Amino acid sequence: MHYSVAQNVPLITEKGEGQMSVSTGTETFGIQGAYGITNSISVMGSFSNGVDDMIGDGDNLGIYDFNNGLRQSGELAVGYHCPIMPNVLFEIYGGAERYYRSYSFASIQYSDSFSTNMTKPFIQLDLGFLNDKNNGLGLSCKFGGLFYDHYSDKSNGSSTIGNYFPPSKITEPIIEPCLTYRFGGWGVSGQLQIGTTLIAYPAAIVASEVYVSAGIQVRIYDFLQPGKPEE
Repeated sequence: MHYSVAQNVPLITEKGEGQMSVSTGTETFGIQGAYGITNSISVMGSFSNGVDDMIGDGDNLGIYDFNNGLRQSGELAVGYHCPIMPNVLFEIYGGAERYYRSYSFASIQYSDSFSTNMTKPFIQLDLGFLNDKNNGLGLSCKFGGLFYDHYSDKSNGSSTIGNYFPPSKITEPIIEPCLTYRFGGWGVSGQLQIGTTLIAYPAAIVASEVYVSAGIQVRIYDFLQPGKPEE
């Protein structure tokens, strides 16, 4: 029930620097933000609202009708950032994402609705190759595990509610590589992103759906800092 969402790759360089981005693509929309608390510590957060990725399956089969699909997630994280060489930035974040997934489907003889919640603690590593603050390439990889804590299933009017996966058990270790490209100037950049999720099932490592997104990032600077030039 996990799904891929656009990654927040801030590439913060200094204290007082903030960024906000809005994108669309695999998600209906995604909002991301980050802020440099000090010259080495930053925070980030994001929200994603996804589309129903199962509609196509029903159309292809011709016997099922999938609808009411909902995919939402949000994250918060704290991280450390530092330059490791000229124009190359390293970041590491630790935090948690919260997911909600639901859908319903029906055939001539059968109907079902499903919903689940899960939490994903994660560590994210970013490597940024920056021409300047508005132009550059970011390589990111997120390592985490899914904790399922809620399951609700209703079939033909009957319902079963319970712990489909045992609480506090990592059921799916996952790895999420991502590539982010930004281009622009004057504190505003276009943003393109592509990535996927590798899920480690007991018998194999499976690539989940690939996500793509396009949007705009705005970098916000603290102009009140003494000696900080306006950009």
